[in-house]
Amino acid sequence: MLPAVAVDKPMDPFRALRFGKGFGWPMVFSVICLLIPFIVHDSAIIMLMAAIGSGLPQLLVTLQFILLKGLEQIIVTILLLSVMTIAYAYARKQDEAMSGEAED
Repeated sequence: MLPAVAVDKPMDPFRALRFGKGFGWPMVFSVICLLIPFIVHDSAIIMLMAAIGSGLPQLLVTLQFILLKGLEQIIVTILLLSVMTIAYAYARKQDEAMSGEAED
């Protein structure tokens, strides 16, 4: 429903469920694939922080981790919104093609 509202094509929740039928698992799979690099990156930084120990180097790594986490959240949000928008555009095109066939 979010991309529909963004392009001034509001739809009720029931139509949105019918409209998105068949896109659930592909979207879940694409989201998981997009998140794996970020999970690996976070795990590597946490292991690095544990290996360094304490003191000034750990403080610097911790500060970098905090700054990168904020940037990472922005990137992940953009990626997830992109997945939703692309899926909406594809579903809309598919819906228009099916409604065009129904009129013939």
